[in-house]
Amino acid sequence: MMRRKKTDAGFAFSKFINHTVLTRNSKTFTLYRLLIADHEKSQSLERSTALDMSKCKAKTRARRESEIKKWVIEKHRHLLENIPGIIYTADTKGSIDFLLPSKLLSITGFTSEEIAALPNGWVSVIHPDDRAQYLLNFEKILCKKLQPWTINYRIVTKAGAEKWVEDRISPALCSTKDEAGLDGILLDINEKIVAKAEKKELETRLRQCQRIKTIGILAGGIAHDLNNILTPIMGYAEMLKQLAPPGTRAQEYIQEILNASERAKQLVEQISAFSGKDGSAVKEPFNLATVIAEVLQLIRPSIPSTITIHKKINPYAGHIYGNASQMHQVLVNLCTNAYQAMEHSGGTLEIRLESVIPDDKTIELHSSLTRMRYIRLAVSDTGTGMDKKTVERIFELFFTTKPAKKGTGLGLYIVHDIVTRHKGVITVSSLPGKGSTFEIYLPPFEGDSQQKPSLIAGNARSEREGTILFVDDERATVNMMKAILEENGYMVTATTSASEALNALKKNPTYFDLLITDFSMPEMNGIALASEACLLNPQLPVILLTGCGGSQLLPKCLDKHTTHKLLIKPVRLNVLLEKILQLVGRQRPQIQ
Repeated sequence: MMRRKKTDAGFAFSKFINHTVLTRNSKTFTLYRLLIADHEKSQSLERSTALDMSKCKAKTRARRESEIKKWVIEKHRHLLENIPGIIYTADTKGSIDFLLPSKLLSITGFTSEEIAALPNGWVSVIHPDDRAQYLLNFEKILCKKLQPWTINYRIVTKAGAEKWVEDRISPALCSTKDEAGLDGILLDINEKIVAKAEKKELETRLRQCQRIKTIGILAGGIAHDLNNILTPIMGYAEMLKQLAPPGTRAQEYIQEILNASERAKQLVEQISAFSGKDGSAVKEPFNLATVIAEVLQLIRPSIPSTITIHKKINPYAGHIYGNASQMHQVLVNLCTNAYQAMEHSGGTLEIRLESVIPDDKTIELHSSLTRMRYIRLAVSDTGTGMDKKTVERIFELFFTTKPAKKGTGLGLYIVHDIVTRHKGVITVSSLPGKGSTFEIYLPPFEGDSQQKPSLIAGNARSEREGTILFVDDERATVNMMKAILEENGYMVTATTSASEALNALKKNPTYFDLLITDFSMPEMNGIALASEACLLNPQLPVILLTGCGGSQLLPKCLDKHTTHKLLIKPVRLNVLLEKILQLVGRQRPQIQ
Protein backbone atom coordinates (compact mmCIF):
# COMPACT_ATOMS: atom_id res chain seq x y z
CA MET A 1 0.00 0.00 0.00
CA MET A 2 1.36 3.45 -0.88
CA ARG A 3 0.18 6.89 0.05
CA ARG A 4 1.17 10.30 -1.39
CA LYS A 5 0.96 13.59 0.53
CA LYS A 6 1.87 17.09 -0.69
CA THR A 7 3.86 19.30 1.66
CA ASP A 8 5.40 22.78 1.48
CA ALA A 9 8.78 21.29 0.87
CA GLY A 10 7.65 18.76 -1.72
CA PHE A 11 6.05 15.34 -1.84
CA ALA A 12 6.14 12.50 0.83
CA PHE A 13 5.36 8.86 0.13
CA SER A 14 4.61 5.97 2.59
CA LYS A 15 3.95 2.27 2.00
CA PHE A 16 3.90 -1.21 3.76
CA ILE A 17 6.36 -3.87 2.63
CA ASN A 18 6.22 -7.59 3.80
CA HIS A 19 9.46 -9.52 4.33
CA THR A 20 10.07 -13.14 5.34
CA VAL A 21 12.88 -13.12 7.89
CA LEU A 22 15.12 -16.06 8.81
CA THR A 23 16.12 -16.19 12.47
CA ARG A 24 19.33 -17.56 13.93
CA ASN A 25 17.66 -20.83 14.90
CA SER A 26 16.40 -21.29 11.31
CA LYS A 27 12.83 -20.25 12.03
CA THR A 28 10.98 -17.72 9.89
CA PHE A 29 8.44 -15.01 10.58
CA THR A 30 6.78 -12.20 8.62
CA LEU A 31 8.17 -8.70 9.09
CA TYR A 32 6.02 -5.64 8.25
CA ARG A 33 8.04 -2.52 7.27
CA LEU A 34 6.53 0.97 6.99
CA LEU A 35 8.47 2.95 4.41
CA ILE A 36 8.27 6.79 4.33
CA ALA A 37 10.02 8.71 1.50
CA ASP A 38 10.48 12.52 1.50
CA HIS A 39 11.58 14.42 -1.60
CA GLU A 40 12.81 17.81 -0.47
CA LYS A 41 14.51 19.99 -2.99
CA SER A 42 16.97 17.85 -4.79
CA GLN A 43 17.45 15.38 -1.91
CA SER A 44 15.53 12.07 -1.20
CA LEU A 45 15.14 10.90 2.35
CA GLU A 46 13.70 7.51 3.39
CA ARG A 47 12.49 6.47 6.83
CA SER A 48 11.17 3.00 7.79
CA THR A 49 9.72 1.19 10.83
CA ALA A 50 9.85 -2.67 11.13
CA LEU A 51 7.12 -4.52 13.06
CA ASP A 52 6.79 -8.31 13.85
CA MET A 53 3.05 -8.81 13.51
CA SER A 54 3.10 -12.64 13.22
CA LYS A 55 1.77 -13.31 16.75
CA CYS A 56 -0.98 -10.81 16.32
CA LYS A 57 -1.82 -12.30 12.97
CA ALA A 58 -1.84 -15.84 14.42
CA LYS A 59 -4.18 -14.80 17.22
CA THR A 60 -6.48 -13.16 14.75
CA ARG A 61 -6.48 -16.27 12.55
CA ALA A 62 -7.05 -18.59 15.51
CA ARG A 63 -9.92 -16.48 16.75
CA ARG A 64 -11.48 -16.43 13.33
CA GLU A 65 -11.10 -20.21 12.87
CA SER A 66 -12.48 -20.85 16.36
CA GLU A 67 -15.53 -18.79 15.49
CA ILE A 68 -15.92 -20.72 12.26
CA LYS A 69 -15.62 -24.06 14.12
CA LYS A 70 -18.29 -23.06 16.63
CA TRP A 71 -20.52 -21.96 13.83
CA VAL A 72 -20.04 -25.30 12.00
CA ILE A 73 -20.75 -27.30 15.18
CA GLU A 74 -23.93 -25.39 15.92
CA LYS A 75 -25.09 -25.55 12.31
CA HIS A 76 -24.41 -29.29 11.92
CA ARG A 77 -24.89 -30.48 15.53
CA HIS A 78 -27.64 -32.96 14.63
CA LEU A 79 -25.46 -34.51 11.94
CA LEU A 80 -22.39 -34.69 14.20
CA GLU A 81 -24.33 -36.29 17.03
CA ASN A 82 -25.35 -39.13 14.70
CA ILE A 83 -21.72 -39.99 14.01
CA PRO A 84 -20.92 -43.05 16.20
CA GLY A 85 -17.71 -41.69 17.67
CA ILE A 86 -15.83 -38.89 19.42
CA ILE A 87 -14.83 -36.05 17.09
CA TYR A 88 -11.78 -34.07 18.15
CA THR A 89 -9.06 -31.70 17.02
CA ALA A 90 -5.49 -31.65 18.28
CA ASP A 91 -2.82 -28.99 18.02
CA THR A 92 0.82 -29.68 17.23
CA LYS A 93 1.60 -30.09 20.93
CA GLY A 94 -0.93 -32.89 21.33
CA SER A 95 -3.55 -30.89 23.23
CA ILE A 96 -6.97 -32.31 22.27
CA ASP A 97 -10.24 -30.43 22.00
CA PHE A 98 -13.31 -32.69 21.98
CA LEU A 99 -16.17 -31.25 19.92
CA LEU A 100 -19.02 -33.22 21.49
CA PRO A 101 -18.39 -33.87 25.21
CA SER A 102 -21.50 -36.07 25.50
CA LYS A 103 -19.99 -38.72 23.22
CA LEU A 104 -16.76 -38.58 25.19
CA LEU A 105 -18.63 -39.23 28.45
CA SER A 106 -20.62 -42.19 27.07
CA ILE A 107 -17.53 -44.00 25.75
CA THR A 108 -14.86 -43.16 28.35
CA GLY A 109 -16.82 -42.11 31.42
CA PHE A 110 -14.71 -38.92 31.59
CA THR A 111 -15.76 -35.36 30.88
CA SER A 112 -13.50 -33.18 28.74
CA GLU A 113 -12.61 -31.14 31.82
CA GLU A 114 -11.56 -34.28 33.72
CA ILE A 115 -9.33 -35.40 30.85
CA ALA A 116 -7.77 -31.94 30.61
CA ALA A 117 -6.95 -32.12 34.32
CA LEU A 118 -5.10 -35.45 33.97
CA PRO A 119 -1.26 -35.28 34.06
CA ASN A 120 -0.89 -36.12 30.36
CA GLY A 121 -4.38 -35.33 29.14
CA TRP A 122 -5.75 -37.90 26.70
CA VAL A 123 -2.52 -39.93 26.86
CA SER A 124 -3.31 -40.68 30.52
CA VAL A 125 -6.54 -42.39 29.43
CA ILE A 126 -4.70 -44.69 27.01
CA HIS A 127 -3.72 -48.11 28.36
CA PRO A 128 -0.12 -47.99 29.69
CA ASP A 129 0.98 -50.78 27.33
CA ASP A 130 -0.27 -48.86 24.27
CA ARG A 131 0.91 -45.32 25.07
CA ALA A 132 4.36 -45.59 23.50
CA GLN A 133 2.97 -46.79 20.18
CA TYR A 134 0.31 -44.07 20.20
CA LEU A 135 2.85 -41.29 20.77
CA LEU A 136 5.13 -42.71 18.08
CA ASN A 137 2.30 -42.70 15.53
CA PHE A 138 1.26 -39.19 16.58
CA GLU A 139 4.78 -37.88 15.97
CA LYS A 140 4.99 -39.65 12.60
CA ILE A 141 1.82 -37.98 11.38
CA LEU A 142 2.93 -34.52 12.49
CA CYS A 143 6.54 -34.69 11.36
CA LYS A 144 6.19 -36.61 8.12
CA LYS A 145 2.86 -35.06 7.12
CA LEU A 146 1.42 -38.48 6.40
CA GLN A 147 -1.88 -39.19 4.78
CA PRO A 148 -4.85 -40.11 7.00
CA TRP A 149 -3.87 -42.79 9.49
CA THR A 150 -5.88 -45.34 11.49
CA ILE A 151 -4.61 -46.92 14.71
CA ASN A 152 -6.23 -49.21 17.25
CA TYR A 153 -5.40 -49.08 20.93
CA ARG A 154 -6.90 -49.65 24.36
CA ILE A 155 -8.15 -47.07 26.80
CA VAL A 156 -8.99 -47.43 30.47
CA THR A 157 -12.41 -46.00 31.26
CA LYS A 158 -13.20 -44.09 34.41
CA ALA A 159 -14.73 -47.27 35.83
CA GLY A 160 -11.39 -49.08 35.29
CA ALA A 161 -12.53 -51.25 32.37
CA GLU A 162 -10.36 -51.81 29.30
CA LYS A 163 -11.92 -50.81 26.01
CA TRP A 164 -10.66 -50.90 22.42
CA VAL A 165 -11.00 -47.78 20.26
CA GLU A 166 -10.18 -47.03 16.64
CA ASP A 167 -8.51 -43.64 16.12
CA ARG A 168 -8.83 -42.22 12.59
CA ILE A 169 -6.42 -39.29 12.27
CA SER A 170 -5.69 -36.86 9.44
CA PRO A 171 -3.51 -33.71 9.26
CA ALA A 172 -5.44 -30.44 9.67
CA LEU A 173 -4.61 -27.32 7.62
CA CYS A 174 -5.36 -23.73 8.58
CA SER A 175 -6.58 -20.98 6.26
CA THR A 176 -3.01 -20.32 5.11
CA LYS A 177 -2.69 -23.99 4.18
CA ASP A 178 -0.12 -24.44 6.91
CA GLU A 179 -0.35 -27.52 9.16
CA ALA A 180 -2.34 -26.63 12.26
CA GLY A 181 -2.49 -30.04 13.99
CA LEU A 182 -4.73 -33.05 13.58
CA ASP A 183 -8.39 -33.85 13.13
CA GLY A 184 -9.70 -37.20 14.26
CA ILE A 185 -12.57 -39.41 15.24
CA LEU A 186 -12.50 -42.08 17.96
CA LEU A 187 -14.75 -45.12 17.42
CA ASP A 188 -15.69 -47.65 20.10
CA ILE A 189 -14.70 -51.03 18.55
CA ASN A 190 -14.57 -53.05 21.76
CA GLU A 191 -17.41 -55.41 20.79
CA LYS A 192 -15.84 -55.93 17.38
CA ILE A 193 -12.43 -56.78 18.87
CA VAL A 194 -13.95 -59.10 21.48
CA ALA A 195 -16.04 -60.86 18.83
CA LYS A 196 -12.96 -61.23 16.61
CA ALA A 197 -10.96 -62.70 19.50
CA GLU A 198 -13.78 -65.12 20.33
CA LYS A 199 -14.01 -66.16 16.70
CA LYS A 200 -10.27 -66.75 16.56
CA GLU A 201 -10.42 -68.82 19.76
CA LEU A 202 -13.31 -70.89 18.37
CA GLU A 203 -11.41 -71.46 15.13
CA THR A 204 -8.36 -72.54 17.11
CA ARG A 205 -10.48 -74.94 19.17
CA LEU A 206 -12.10 -76.30 16.03
CA ARG A 207 -8.70 -76.94 14.44
CA GLN A 208 -7.53 -78.56 17.65
CA CYS A 209 -10.65 -80.75 17.76
CA GLN A 210 -10.07 -81.78 14.16
CA ARG A 211 -6.44 -82.63 14.94
CA ILE A 212 -7.51 -84.54 18.05
CA LYS A 213 -10.10 -86.44 16.02
CA THR A 214 -7.50 -87.36 13.42
CA ILE A 215 -5.01 -88.38 16.09
CA GLY A 216 -7.76 -90.33 17.86
CA ILE A 217 -8.57 -92.31 14.72
CA LEU A 218 -4.89 -93.05 14.23
CA ALA A 219 -4.46 -93.94 17.91
CA GLY A 220 -7.42 -96.31 17.79
CA GLY A 221 -5.91 -98.18 14.87
CA ILE A 222 -2.50 -98.34 16.56
CA ALA A 223 -4.07 -99.61 19.79
CA HIS A 224 -5.92 -102.35 17.92
CA ASP A 225 -2.78 -103.49 16.10
CA LEU A 226 -0.65 -103.40 19.25
CA ASN A 227 -3.19 -105.47 21.16
CA ASN A 228 -3.22 -108.05 18.39
CA ILE A 229 0.58 -108.22 18.62
CA LEU A 230 0.59 -108.43 22.42
CA THR A 231 -2.05 -111.17 22.58
CA PRO A 232 0.15 -114.03 21.27
CA ILE A 233 3.21 -112.67 23.11
CA MET A 234 1.46 -112.77 26.48
CA GLY A 235 -0.35 -116.01 25.68
CA TYR A 236 2.75 -117.97 24.71
CA ALA A 237 4.69 -116.46 27.63
CA GLU A 238 2.06 -117.74 30.06
CA MET A 239 2.17 -121.19 28.45
CA LEU A 240 5.95 -121.25 28.76
CA LYS A 241 5.69 -120.21 32.40
CA GLN A 242 3.45 -123.24 33.05
CA LEU A 243 5.99 -125.54 31.39
CA ALA A 244 9.14 -124.09 33.00
CA PRO A 245 10.19 -125.68 36.32
CA PRO A 246 9.44 -123.40 39.32
CA GLY A 247 12.34 -121.40 40.74
CA THR A 248 14.46 -121.57 37.59
CA ARG A 249 15.95 -118.71 35.62
CA ALA A 250 13.57 -119.55 32.78
CA GLN A 251 10.68 -118.71 35.10
CA GLU A 252 12.32 -115.34 35.93
CA TYR A 253 12.93 -114.51 32.28
CA ILE A 254 9.38 -115.41 31.30
CA GLN A 255 8.03 -113.28 34.15
CA GLU A 256 10.04 -110.31 32.86
CA ILE A 257 8.42 -110.82 29.46
CA LEU A 258 5.00 -110.79 31.11
CA ASN A 259 5.85 -107.68 33.15
CA ALA A 260 6.99 -105.81 30.05
CA SER A 261 3.88 -106.95 28.18
CA GLU A 262 1.70 -105.74 31.04
CA ARG A 263 3.30 -102.29 30.87
CA ALA A 264 2.76 -102.23 27.13
CA LYS A 265 -0.86 -103.22 27.72
CA GLN A 266 -1.33 -100.27 30.08
CA LEU A 267 0.15 -97.92 27.49
CA VAL A 268 -2.26 -99.26 24.88
CA GLU A 269 -5.13 -98.69 27.32
CA GLN A 270 -4.14 -95.01 27.53
CA ILE A 271 -4.05 -94.81 23.74
CA SER A 272 -7.47 -96.46 23.56
CA ALA A 273 -8.89 -94.06 26.14
CA PHE A 274 -7.54 -91.08 24.18
CA SER A 275 -8.97 -92.38 20.90
CA GLY A 276 -12.43 -92.78 22.45
CA LYS A 277 -12.41 -96.48 21.56
CA ASP A 278 -11.76 -97.85 25.00
CA GLY A 279 -13.25 -101.28 24.88
CA SER A 280 -12.98 -101.62 28.63
CA ALA A 281 -15.94 -99.27 29.05
CA VAL A 282 -18.18 -102.12 30.26
CA LYS A 283 -19.07 -101.24 33.87
CA GLU A 284 -19.77 -103.28 36.99
CA PRO A 285 -19.55 -102.69 40.75
CA PHE A 286 -16.08 -103.07 42.26
CA ASN A 287 -14.09 -102.08 45.33
CA LEU A 288 -11.49 -99.36 44.84
CA ALA A 289 -9.42 -100.80 47.69
CA THR A 290 -8.70 -103.83 45.52
CA VAL A 291 -7.58 -101.62 42.63
CA ILE A 292 -5.28 -99.63 44.94
CA ALA A 293 -3.62 -102.83 46.17
CA GLU A 294 -3.04 -104.01 42.59
CA VAL A 295 -1.60 -100.65 41.50
CA LEU A 296 0.80 -100.38 44.45
CA GLN A 297 2.04 -103.89 43.81
CA LEU A 298 2.64 -102.96 40.18
CA ILE A 299 4.42 -99.61 40.65
CA ARG A 300 6.38 -100.27 43.87
CA PRO A 301 9.43 -101.65 42.00
CA SER A 302 9.55 -98.48 39.88
CA ILE A 303 9.47 -96.03 42.80
CA PRO A 304 12.87 -94.94 44.20
CA SER A 305 13.69 -96.12 47.70
CA THR A 306 13.94 -92.46 48.81
CA ILE A 307 10.15 -92.21 48.49
CA THR A 308 7.96 -93.57 51.29
CA ILE A 309 4.44 -94.80 50.57
CA HIS A 310 1.76 -94.19 53.21
CA LYS A 311 -1.62 -95.88 52.86
CA LYS A 312 -4.81 -94.87 54.64
CA ILE A 313 -7.28 -97.23 53.02
CA ASN A 314 -10.74 -97.96 54.34
CA PRO A 315 -11.63 -101.30 52.69
CA TYR A 316 -15.27 -100.77 53.70
CA ALA A 317 -15.60 -97.33 52.10
CA GLY A 318 -17.92 -98.94 49.58
CA HIS A 319 -18.10 -100.05 45.98
CA ILE A 320 -18.38 -97.84 42.92
CA TYR A 321 -20.07 -98.64 39.65
CA GLY A 322 -17.64 -98.34 36.79
CA ASN A 323 -14.73 -99.98 35.09
CA ALA A 324 -11.93 -101.27 37.29
CA SER A 325 -9.41 -101.22 34.45
CA GLN A 326 -10.01 -97.53 33.81
CA MET A 327 -9.74 -96.63 37.50
CA HIS A 328 -6.56 -98.73 37.62
CA GLN A 329 -5.25 -96.49 34.83
CA VAL A 330 -6.28 -93.33 36.75
CA LEU A 331 -4.42 -94.42 39.86
CA VAL A 332 -1.29 -95.44 37.93
CA ASN A 333 -1.16 -92.03 36.25
CA LEU A 334 -1.63 -90.10 39.50
CA CYS A 335 0.93 -92.19 41.41
CA THR A 336 3.44 -91.93 38.55
CA ASN A 337 3.11 -88.13 38.47
CA ALA A 338 3.45 -88.02 42.26
CA TYR A 339 6.67 -90.00 42.51
CA GLN A 340 8.18 -88.24 39.46
CA ALA A 341 7.70 -84.95 41.34
CA MET A 342 9.85 -86.39 44.17
CA GLU A 343 12.34 -88.63 42.36
CA HIS A 344 15.27 -86.23 42.89
CA SER A 345 14.47 -84.98 46.39
CA GLY A 346 12.62 -87.95 47.88
CA GLY A 347 9.48 -87.56 49.96
CA THR A 348 6.19 -89.18 50.84
CA LEU A 349 3.50 -90.57 48.54
CA GLU A 350 0.21 -90.90 50.38
CA ILE A 351 -2.92 -92.67 49.14
CA ARG A 352 -6.21 -92.34 51.01
CA LEU A 353 -9.58 -94.00 50.45
CA GLU A 354 -12.56 -93.03 52.57
CA SER A 355 -16.27 -92.34 52.58
CA VAL A 356 -17.06 -88.65 53.01
CA ILE A 357 -19.75 -86.00 52.73
CA PRO A 358 -18.24 -82.76 51.30
CA ASP A 359 -18.40 -79.71 53.55
CA ASP A 360 -19.87 -76.36 52.48
CA LYS A 361 -16.49 -74.89 51.52
CA THR A 362 -15.67 -77.79 49.21
CA ILE A 363 -19.12 -77.61 47.59
CA GLU A 364 -18.70 -73.86 47.10
CA LEU A 365 -15.36 -74.36 45.35
CA HIS A 366 -16.62 -77.25 43.21
CA SER A 367 -20.22 -76.70 42.17
CA SER A 368 -20.49 -80.20 40.67
CA LEU A 369 -20.45 -81.69 44.17
CA THR A 370 -23.58 -81.94 46.30
CA ARG A 371 -24.18 -82.75 49.95
CA MET A 372 -24.27 -86.53 49.60
CA ARG A 373 -21.99 -89.45 50.39
CA TYR A 374 -19.00 -89.93 48.09
CA ILE A 375 -16.11 -92.33 47.96
CA ARG A 376 -13.02 -90.12 47.99
CA LEU A 377 -9.70 -91.28 46.59
CA ALA A 378 -6.78 -88.94 47.32
CA VAL A 379 -3.18 -89.08 46.06
CA SER A 380 -0.72 -86.66 47.71
CA ASP A 381 2.98 -85.99 47.33
CA THR A 382 5.56 -83.74 48.99
CA GLY A 383 7.30 -82.87 45.71
CA THR A 384 7.93 -79.71 43.72
CA GLY A 385 4.30 -78.59 43.58
CA MET A 386 2.73 -76.26 41.00
CA ASP A 387 1.90 -72.58 40.72
CA LYS A 388 -1.63 -71.28 40.17
CA LYS A 389 -1.27 -70.89 36.38
CA THR A 390 -0.06 -74.48 36.02
CA VAL A 391 -2.91 -75.81 38.17
CA GLU A 392 -5.43 -73.99 35.96
CA ARG A 393 -4.13 -75.81 32.86
CA ILE A 394 -3.18 -79.16 34.38
CA PHE A 395 -6.02 -81.12 32.75
CA GLU A 396 -5.60 -79.60 29.27
CA LEU A 397 -4.79 -81.95 26.43
CA PHE A 398 -1.05 -82.02 25.56
CA PHE A 399 -0.18 -79.64 28.42
CA THR A 400 2.85 -80.81 30.36
CA THR A 401 5.63 -79.30 32.46
CA LYS A 402 7.88 -82.32 31.95
CA PRO A 403 10.74 -82.57 29.42
CA ALA A 404 9.83 -83.58 25.86
CA LYS A 405 10.94 -87.21 26.25
CA LYS A 406 9.29 -87.65 29.65
CA GLY A 407 5.83 -86.13 29.35
CA THR A 408 3.16 -86.30 26.65
CA GLY A 409 0.39 -84.17 28.16
CA LEU A 410 -2.04 -87.11 27.88
CA GLY A 411 -1.99 -88.60 31.39
CA LEU A 412 -4.01 -86.08 33.41
CA TYR A 413 -6.28 -85.32 30.46
CA ILE A 414 -7.21 -89.01 30.36
CA VAL A 415 -7.56 -89.09 34.16
CA HIS A 416 -10.04 -86.19 34.03
CA ASP A 417 -11.94 -87.83 31.16
CA ILE A 418 -12.27 -91.18 32.96
CA VAL A 419 -13.36 -89.57 36.23
CA THR A 420 -15.99 -87.53 34.38
CA ARG A 421 -17.29 -90.65 32.63
CA HIS A 422 -17.67 -92.23 36.07
CA LYS A 423 -19.83 -89.22 37.10
CA GLY A 424 -17.10 -88.13 39.47
CA VAL A 425 -15.26 -84.91 40.24
CA ILE A 426 -11.49 -84.45 40.44
CA THR A 427 -9.87 -81.56 42.31
CA VAL A 428 -6.27 -80.48 42.71
CA SER A 429 -4.55 -78.31 45.29
CA SER A 430 -0.87 -77.42 45.07
CA LEU A 431 1.75 -74.87 46.09
CA PRO A 432 5.27 -74.50 44.72
CA GLY A 433 7.68 -76.44 46.93
CA LYS A 434 4.84 -77.84 49.06
CA GLY A 435 3.62 -80.75 46.92
CA SER A 436 0.27 -81.55 45.35
CA THR A 437 -2.94 -83.37 46.28
CA PHE A 438 -5.42 -84.83 43.79
CA GLU A 439 -8.83 -85.79 45.18
CA ILE A 440 -11.41 -87.82 43.28
CA TYR A 441 -15.04 -87.87 44.46
CA LEU A 442 -17.03 -90.83 43.09
CA PRO A 443 -20.67 -91.71 43.75
CA PRO A 444 -21.01 -95.02 45.63
CA PHE A 445 -22.80 -98.03 44.18
CA GLU A 446 -25.96 -98.64 46.16
CA GLY A 447 -26.97 -102.00 44.63
CA ASP A 448 -25.85 -105.57 45.38
CA SER A 449 -22.05 -105.57 45.25
CA GLN A 450 -21.41 -109.14 46.35
CA GLN A 451 -18.47 -110.55 44.42
CA LYS A 452 -18.91 -113.92 42.82
CA PRO A 453 -16.41 -116.50 44.03
CA SER A 454 -13.63 -117.30 41.64
CA LEU A 455 -14.08 -120.51 39.70
CA ILE A 456 -10.40 -120.76 38.86
CA ALA A 457 -9.30 -121.87 42.32
CA GLY A 458 -8.70 -125.42 43.50
CA ASN A 459 -8.92 -128.20 40.95
CA ALA A 460 -10.60 -126.03 38.37
CA ARG A 461 -8.65 -127.66 35.57
CA SER A 462 -10.34 -131.01 36.26
CA GLU A 463 -13.70 -129.25 35.88
CA ARG A 464 -12.89 -127.89 32.43
CA GLU A 465 -14.51 -129.58 29.51
CA GLY A 466 -16.42 -128.33 26.55
CA THR A 467 -16.19 -127.56 22.87
CA ILE A 468 -15.21 -124.05 21.88
CA LEU A 469 -15.46 -122.34 18.51
CA PHE A 470 -12.73 -119.67 18.30
CA VAL A 471 -12.67 -116.99 15.54
CA ASP A 472 -10.04 -114.30 14.92
CA ASP A 473 -8.65 -112.87 11.71
CA GLU A 474 -5.09 -112.89 13.15
CA ARG A 475 -3.46 -116.30 12.44
CA ALA A 476 -0.95 -115.90 15.32
CA THR A 477 -3.79 -115.32 17.80
CA VAL A 478 -5.77 -118.27 16.46
CA ASN A 479 -2.80 -120.66 16.80
CA MET A 480 -1.97 -119.43 20.31
CA MET A 481 -5.55 -119.59 21.61
CA LYS A 482 -6.13 -123.06 20.14
CA ALA A 483 -2.97 -124.34 21.82
CA ILE A 484 -3.64 -122.70 25.18
CA LEU A 485 -7.28 -123.82 25.36
CA GLU A 486 -6.49 -127.41 24.32
CA GLU A 487 -3.66 -127.47 26.87
CA ASN A 488 -6.31 -126.63 29.50
CA GLY A 489 -8.69 -129.42 28.54
CA TYR A 490 -11.03 -127.95 25.93
CA MET A 491 -11.86 -129.17 22.46
CA VAL A 492 -11.30 -126.28 20.08
CA THR A 493 -12.32 -125.55 16.51
CA ALA A 494 -10.35 -122.46 15.44
CA THR A 495 -10.57 -120.44 12.23
CA THR A 496 -9.61 -117.04 10.84
CA SER A 497 -12.84 -116.72 8.82
CA ALA A 498 -16.19 -115.63 10.25
CA SER A 499 -18.04 -117.26 7.35
CA GLU A 500 -16.32 -120.62 8.04
CA ALA A 501 -17.31 -120.34 11.70
CA LEU A 502 -20.92 -119.60 10.73
CA ASN A 503 -20.98 -122.61 8.38
CA ALA A 504 -19.71 -124.83 11.20
CA LEU A 505 -22.54 -123.59 13.42
CA LYS A 506 -25.12 -124.16 10.70
CA LYS A 507 -24.03 -127.78 10.30
CA ASN A 508 -24.63 -128.50 13.98
CA PRO A 509 -25.94 -125.53 16.01
CA THR A 510 -25.73 -127.27 19.41
CA TYR A 511 -22.30 -128.86 18.97
CA PHE A 512 -20.41 -125.97 20.47
CA ASP A 513 -20.63 -124.95 24.13
CA LEU A 514 -19.05 -121.52 23.63
CA LEU A 515 -18.24 -119.07 20.84
CA ILE A 516 -15.17 -116.86 21.31
CA THR A 517 -14.87 -114.27 18.56
CA ASP A 518 -12.84 -111.18 17.78
CA PHE A 519 -14.90 -108.01 17.37
CA SER A 520 -13.11 -106.45 14.39
CA MET A 521 -12.92 -108.80 11.40
CA PRO A 522 -13.04 -108.08 7.65
CA GLU A 523 -15.89 -110.38 6.56
CA MET A 524 -18.24 -109.94 9.50
CA ASN A 525 -17.70 -108.27 12.86
CA GLY A 526 -18.05 -110.14 16.11
CA ILE A 527 -21.48 -108.72 16.99
CA ALA A 528 -22.94 -109.78 13.64
CA LEU A 529 -21.46 -113.26 14.02
CA ALA A 530 -22.78 -113.55 17.59
CA SER A 531 -26.25 -112.47 16.43
CA GLU A 532 -26.30 -115.10 13.68
CA ALA A 533 -25.05 -117.72 16.12
CA CYS A 534 -27.80 -116.88 18.62
CA LEU A 535 -30.44 -117.32 15.91
CA LEU A 536 -29.08 -120.82 15.34
CA ASN A 537 -28.64 -121.59 19.06
CA PRO A 538 -30.21 -119.05 21.49
CA GLN A 539 -28.50 -120.78 24.46
CA LEU A 540 -24.98 -120.39 23.06
CA PRO A 541 -22.82 -118.12 25.27
CA VAL A 542 -20.39 -115.76 23.52
CA ILE A 543 -17.14 -114.09 24.56
CA LEU A 544 -16.28 -111.04 22.47
CA LEU A 545 -12.60 -110.12 22.26
CA THR A 546 -11.64 -106.59 21.26
CA GLY A 547 -8.40 -104.73 20.87
CA CYS A 548 -9.85 -101.22 21.13
CA GLY A 549 -13.60 -101.35 21.71
CA GLY A 550 -14.42 -99.74 18.40
CA SER A 551 -18.21 -99.49 18.58
CA GLN A 552 -21.04 -98.17 20.72
CA LEU A 553 -22.90 -101.37 19.84
CA LEU A 554 -20.83 -103.43 22.30
CA PRO A 555 -22.57 -102.25 25.51
CA LYS A 556 -25.99 -102.59 23.84
CA CYS A 557 -25.15 -106.11 22.72
CA LEU A 558 -23.98 -107.10 26.20
CA ASP A 559 -27.11 -105.62 27.83
CA LYS A 560 -29.35 -107.49 25.40
CA HIS A 561 -27.63 -110.86 25.80
CA THR A 562 -26.69 -111.66 29.39
CA THR A 563 -24.70 -114.70 28.22
CA HIS A 564 -22.39 -112.45 26.17
CA LYS A 565 -19.20 -111.25 27.84
CA LEU A 566 -16.47 -108.88 26.76
CA LEU A 567 -12.71 -109.29 27.25
CA ILE A 568 -10.02 -106.83 26.26
CA LYS A 569 -6.97 -107.96 24.32
CA PRO A 570 -4.43 -108.95 25.41
CA VAL A 571 -6.31 -111.07 27.97
CA ARG A 572 -4.47 -112.89 30.77
CA LEU A 573 -4.80 -116.66 30.82
CA ASN A 574 -6.38 -116.89 34.28
CA VAL A 575 -8.97 -114.23 33.37
CA LEU A 576 -9.91 -116.05 30.17
CA LEU A 577 -10.20 -119.45 31.84
CA GLU A 578 -12.29 -118.05 34.69
CA LYS A 579 -14.67 -116.38 32.23
CA ILE A 580 -15.01 -119.64 30.27
CA LEU A 581 -15.83 -121.55 33.46
CA GLN A 582 -18.46 -118.96 34.38
CA LEU A 583 -20.18 -119.44 31.02
CA VAL A 584 -19.66 -123.16 30.39
CA GLY A 585 -18.76 -124.92 33.65
CA ARG A 586 -19.32 -128.67 33.57
CA GLN A 587 -22.73 -128.53 31.92
CA ARG A 588 -22.83 -129.55 28.30
CA PRO A 589 -25.90 -129.59 26.09
CA GLN A 590 -26.92 -132.77 24.31
CA ILE A 591 -25.36 -133.12 20.86
CA GLN A 592 -27.97 -133.84 18.24
